[in-house]
Amino acid sequence: MVPGCANAILQYAQPGLGPAPVVSTQWAPRFLEHHTQYFVRKQQYIDIDPKNAHQPVSIRTWFEKYETVGNNHDIQACYHYKFDETGFSIGIGCDQ
Repeated sequence: MVPGCANAILQYAQPGLGPAPVVSTQWAPRFLEHHTQYFVRKQQYIDIDPKNAHQPVSIRTWFEKYETVGNNHDIQACYHYKFDETGFSIGIGCDQ
């Protein structure tokens, strides 16, 4: 999937200039090998016990503080985005 995306970017970057360069299927592993600051992290599920351990009162308190900060700094709702620590998982299965 990664080489396909990289090839699509290369083609988009060279419209009408002849055939665009392509990367091989081994490009991504070699890139990660040479750039050790990047690594692959697999998604993990939260066990049901810790998942159920969240207290509604603490969650409500956190969101009230969040809303207060947003109001104090005039942050509108259109600037809120949902991200979590797993990152983007577009087209990836749950166990990959």
